[in-house]
Amino acid sequence: MRRTFFAGKLLAWCIILSTVFKLASLLFTPLPQIDELLFAQKIFADVSNNLPSSMAVNTAVGFFLSGIALLLLNYETQKGRMPAHFIAVFIFMVGYFSLLGYLYGAPEFYDLLRYLPMAINTAICFILVSLAFLFIYPGKGLAKEISQPLMGAILGRFLLPFAISMPLLLGWIRVHTHRNHLFSTELGITLLVSSIVMVFCIIIAINVILLNKNDVLRKRNEDKFKSLLESAPEAIIIVNNDGQIVLVNRQAENLFEYSRQELIGREVEMLMPERFSSPHRNHRINYFLKPDARNMGKGLELFGRKKNGKEFNLEISLSPLETEEGILISAAIRDITERKKTEEKIKQSEEIFRTLVTGVKDYAIMMLDVNGNILTWNEGAELIKGYSETEVKGKNISMFYIKEETGKGIPALILNMASEQGSCETEGWRVKKDGTLFWADVVVTALYDTNNQLSGFAKVTRDITERKKTEEILADFNRQLSNQVQTKTTELQETAEQLRLLSTHLQNAREEERSTIAREIHDELGQMLTGIRMDMVWLRKNIPEKTNPVTDRFESMLELLNETRDTMRRIARGLHPDILNNLGLVSALKSYAQEFETRSGIKTNFTSLLEGINDLQLDAAIAINLYRIFQESLTNAAKHASAGAIEAVLTQDENNLLLHIQDDGKGFIMNEAAKKKTLGLVSMRERMLAIDGTCQITSVPLEGTTIVLTVPIKFKS
Repeated sequence: MRRTFFAGKLLAWCIILSTVFKLASLLFTPLPQIDELLFAQKIFADVSNNLPSSMAVNTAVGFFLSGIALLLLNYETQKGRMPAHFIAVFIFMVGYFSLLGYLYGAPEFYDLLRYLPMAINTAICFILVSLAFLFIYPGKGLAKEISQPLMGAILGRFLLPFAISMPLLLGWIRVHTHRNHLFSTELGITLLVSSIVMVFCIIIAINVILLNKNDVLRKRNEDKFKSLLESAPEAIIIVNNDGQIVLVNRQAENLFEYSRQELIGREVEMLMPERFSSPHRNHRINYFLKPDARNMGKGLELFGRKKNGKEFNLEISLSPLETEEGILISAAIRDITERKKTEEKIKQSEEIFRTLVTGVKDYAIMMLDVNGNILTWNEGAELIKGYSETEVKGKNISMFYIKEETGKGIPALILNMASEQGSCETEGWRVKKDGTLFWADVVVTALYDTNNQLSGFAKVTRDITERKKTEEILADFNRQLSNQVQTKTTELQETAEQLRLLSTHLQNAREEERSTIAREIHDELGQMLTGIRMDMVWLRKNIPEKTNPVTDRFESMLELLNETRDTMRRIARGLHPDILNNLGLVSALKSYAQEFETRSGIKTNFTSLLEGINDLQLDAAIAINLYRIFQESLTNAAKHASAGAIEAVLTQDENNLLLHIQDDGKGFIMNEAAKKKTLGLVSMRERMLAIDGTCQITSVPLEGTTIVLTVPIKFKS
């Protein structure tokens, strides 16, 4: 590589020396030219035939500059300038002027000093060589200025071809029309100037449009950048190469308690304590020499200073920004005062925790790595398991498990469950150093680092052997107690069932007795009253005088006898309504509702919605119990609820009869009524249990009471 580079340099020097020798021969005529020394015979023949045989002066200048450009091709100044590019521009001008001379017929441009003219193809080659020098490194020097995606470079790429080609073309047209006498001199000049003016106007218009678009785009980008800057959750301060603040956001104003006007243009060191100002300037200068994105003062404790002089902990992230004005540094600043306090508290808590863990004697506490190997060992672990820390450190927890569990991979399974679920709690037999077993309660908790990666486990073990024995004793006692309770419960259930059967039997017996008494009253007492009435009617007819006191007394006795007969019938109907047997449940309920309304003055409405059921064929127990509950409900509504109206509906579903009874009385509180255990409510429920039905009562104070009776449909055998 170095040899190739040296060979290139040597060849460049050869070009320079040959052209210098050529130019020197022009200044000092006695000095022979290099071609005359090397090819004297050939030159003599060319001169005899009137052929040019020597290099033109401007050609020599072009080659001389090309050689220097080759030598300086890789050289670059500290400011990024490349001398080879400036030389290439001069070479371009040499070739361009020679080309102009040929186009316009001006030999002064290509026949320098009236010597030998530069050939037109040589001029074109010099133009191409100069462009090659410029664009061989497109990201450096002058080529960089025109190849960038910036507006100036875009305009340059657009305007330079126009600036080079348009005047050349317009001038050639002017010369061509003048030589061919197409226009007068004045008209030709006028057309040339007009064309140039039009071309420049078009160029200017295009420049204006492009610049306006660039300004609009830049304004949008600036607004977007400022919006992003203002919406950033952190304080942002942007600093130039001189350390001056050029831009801040609202969070920076709030953090340092300065306004924007107070910060813009000031050195950034004003925002830090004075003891850090001088060292920071040196660091800032070095950072600008090689800027990169990183955290400022990594590993160091950084401080900021508010307007009132108060210092606070902060954290800074630096990012370089390339702009038209040069490199700017963006600093994202975070106030970490609270985080520092939190970290300090955590550190203190960890220290306290470490002290407590070390001194705990009732619990075996240990830290494990991800594989279950022991890292730490407290005093409680030594007392419970019998091992010292040096005996177990680095060993696996499987050493504490019995062989059966170790063979099944239980220790690894517990660690896997803890890593998946966060923690795992188990109980089981564990082995001490002396080989004895103890019943352990174990909690394994997974630990994660700041990257949420599993870093190990915390294992807490407690010896609960005594508690285990106590629990077994209690479990045995509970089993015995449960058996006794179950036995007593069965006995109570049997007793309750017997009582319910007895209650049903008594209820049926009472209804049968009532039916018998009602029948006796209706049949025998009714017959007797009927006989007495017939005798009294006969006696009244056979009294001689119709107006004496005896006749009046007979009339009074007959009226009393009629009332006695009605009372007897009402008592008999109350004891057992014959209408149930004769006309059925629906008629009995409707009749009682009408009688109740007449007697109490409470509007009572009964509706039957039964379909396809012969109520005369209903089981007698169902009919009498529904009737009795209906009686009890209406009596309670009149006696306790002060109801104004009662609605009753008898309906059915697929398998059940449903009797809804609702009043608009004052209602009551269900819990209080349940505590009182009133006989009426108890009687209703007992009657429904006797016929395998249910009684649901709901009541709201001041909103009335609703009773829903549900009983399976059964018919007489």
